[in-house]
Amino acid sequence: LSLSKRTAENAKQVPFRQLWGEYERAKEFSDKPNKAATIYDRRLTFEKYFVDVLDRPVQEITSTKLEDVLAGAKEAGTISAGRKAIRFIRPILGYAVLNRKYLSENPADALKGFLKVSTEPNKDRLTVSETVNLFDTLKHLDNHPSEFFAKGIKPRELSRSRMLMMDSVALLLLSGLRQREILGLCWNQVFLREDQWDQAGGPYFW
Repeated sequence: LSLSKRTAENAKQVPFRQLWGEYERAKEFSDKPNKAATIYDRRLTFEKYFVDVLDRPVQEITSTKLEDVLAGAKEAGTISAGRKAIRFIRPILGYAVLNRKYLSENPADALKGFLKVSTEPNKDRLTVSETVNLFDTLKHLDNHPSEFFAKGIKPRELSRSRMLMMDSVALLLLSGLRQREILGLCWNQVFLREDQWDQAGGPYFW
């Protein structure tokens, strides 16, 4: 078989999840390994945008598939998250081409022009008034955040999902975690008692 045919045959046998694992193991030994937060964010992103191909052959991830991801994100009003998904998957597909020979070309390269983001520079710090408002809000979140956020809302409008949303906002404000990290947080990542802190395997709660 020619190299291109062997590449195609290899790709048919390798699911994306396996390629992803091989890429992450290789990064562990590189000069610039990924941070734990990046690995976590990438996992949540892939499970949202590429759940249908995680266990499918790498060859099925085409430029058309990636364009569909961007189009769906734009329609949902989350184009920035869609671009991030493509930025996350592009080096993995590049690894499949250059290092593993699973693919003959990187399908994400066709979308390079869509990945540049032009945004306002991040603010370095809160203003005095913003800081005052933040701490005034935090004072009310110790016990029952839903009671604070629910002011002016009729009791019948306080559904379980709305109260959960209020608790999530409170946790976001009190912890400094990102929205995606809050929504993906599991109990096995939370250590509330001091005698558990030595067991903490993640970077957030200890």
